[in-house]
Amino acid sequence: MIDASLFLKLADLIPSHRTIISEGSTSVVNVLNEHFQEGSILHFNSGDHGSLWHIPYEWNLKSAKLRDCNSGELLFSDRDSPLFVAPYSNSVDLNLTKKELRSITIYSDVNPNALKYQHRLAYNPGQNSKNLSISLPKKFFESLDETGLYSLFIDVETWPSTMKIFELVIPGANEESVLLLSHLCHTGQWNDGLAGVLVMSMVASHLKKAKTNLKYSYRLLSFPETIGSSVYLYENPSLLESTLFTLFSEMPGSRSEIRITRSRRRNSYIDRLTSYVLESLGLAHSHVDFREGWGNDEMVFDSTFAGIPSVSIDRAPFEHYHLSTDSLINFSMEKLDQIVGVIIKVIELLEKDYIPKPNFFVTPQLSRLGLYRDWSLERKAHDQVNLLLDELKSERSVFDIAFSSAIPFEDALKFYDSLADHNLIRKQSISADYTRNVFDYHS
Repeated sequence: MIDASLFLKLADLIPSHRTIISEGSTSVVNVLNEHFQEGSILHFNSGDHGSLWHIPYEWNLKSAKLRDCNSGELLFSDRDSPLFVAPYSNSVDLNLTKKELRSITIYSDVNPNALKYQHRLAYNPGQNSKNLSISLPKKFFESLDETGLYSLFIDVETWPSTMKIFELVIPGANEESVLLLSHLCHTGQWNDGLAGVLVMSMVASHLKKAKTNLKYSYRLLSFPETIGSSVYLYENPSLLESTLFTLFSEMPGSRSEIRITRSRRRNSYIDRLTSYVLESLGLAHSHVDFREGWGNDEMVFDSTFAGIPSVSIDRAPFEHYHLSTDSLINFSMEKLDQIVGVIIKVIELLEKDYIPKPNFFVTPQLSRLGLYRDWSLERKAHDQVNLLLDELKSERSVFDIAFSSAIPFEDALKFYDSLADHNLIRKQSISADYTRNVFDYHS
């Protein structure tokens, strides 16, 4: 299932400085645009945006060095780790005591040999002339002489530019769509960011092969986290009414268990589909509520204002979260492939599902249709047929009818398809309104 070429191209970008606007982020969208040539790169200018987000200048690190002022020894540089300088730090040329150095340095207590990703400057990039933060391994920092003086040189370039978002639309028979979300930022990390881009790209590649048979449309999106999704949603307000749900994935190649971050409604249609697929595949998993997972772009699309049901299919715990050790060494392609398979199964179930709408008001002669089950000889099947007939007035989909009634989905689908073949029901597609309904069910 893995596309080796795309995997290698994205993996090559792990050390690149990928932030809201940077050369590294541009490289990601360019790789995707080369891979999906029918896709588009959308550009949004630096400055205030109608979404009320401020799109910053482009930020690129040219050089960064930490030296011992007394000996002139080079102690650390951006060549040692791309996490050395936080995105949207300013250029500086300073001499600092260890106490002063400590005030701008973050490190990991979890792994004292790793560097820690400093993402907070990007919350309000370019708005503070004092923006400055670096990361060092805790053990290294503690080894520095308390009485020493240290030279910190950082050279960055910034200029007005454009935030870039990659978009691939895979059209289906209906305009209702599913959004496959991924974020391309997070400098120097793999599972957190780029691996999610790979997951959704693999799902999109699978869908492209079946696009002539797709009932619904699909959009692959890759953007800087939160600001990218906010700007994109603002620019595409029609998605509020036409999107069935969104899917996100974080830490997909971690060797830990699958963890589902539920939608804000907790049991919307996509929650039900996802739980069923995981249970039917026999995959160990856990759930956390909305905003209690890793927290990514699903929070933008499923806010109380946008209201698009969104789940994140993640893995947790992840001991390398926001650390320089989030690398290919701590990555399992088999685990990532498993996540891809789950998402594809969810989509396949959606594509099969529909709301059965009766064309009759007198119970049909089931024996003439080959659907009758004798009360004495096949009591369980007889009761199941009657239940499926009664549920035709429930306005629920085949999937929801089946699992609210503990009937195998394929059995329910076969029964309703038979009724459709005899023009006794019509198949109504799943709508965005429907996916926002909350039903209780058991499997």
